[in-house]
Amino acid sequence: MIFAPLLISFRIFASKSSFDNMETNYKAYGNEAVELLCRLISTPSVSRDEAAAATILADFIEENGLSYERIGNNIVVQDGDDGRPALLLSAHIDTVKPAASWTRDPFTPVIEGDRLYGLGS
Repeated sequence: MIFAPLLISFRIFASKSSFDNMETNYKAYGNEAVELLCRLISTPSVSRDEAAAATILADFIEENGLSYERIGNNIVVQDGDDGRPALLLSAHIDTVKPAASWTRDPFTPVIEGDRLYGLGS
């Protein structure tokens, strides 16, 4: 099995009824995603030191009713095994060190208009 710093494999993240209502709830899902991203930006996760960010993601997954397996900073989620198509998300949660040229605090998420600023955003 290949692991990236974050590996999530699952059949369906939410129930079908959640997807049926997604069009009317997309703003709520979007707001929740932005809140999670802001928590991650606020948590330094420079390469080889991303344990705190992995914990944030693991907690989020658990809060949403899924169980997971954590192997180091890798998170594996599998939900269902009923023949439905599988979805695999593979991503990294670490960032590079902030460059001296940053004009903002890289660990303070700031939303201006439709843009979110912060390291890793």
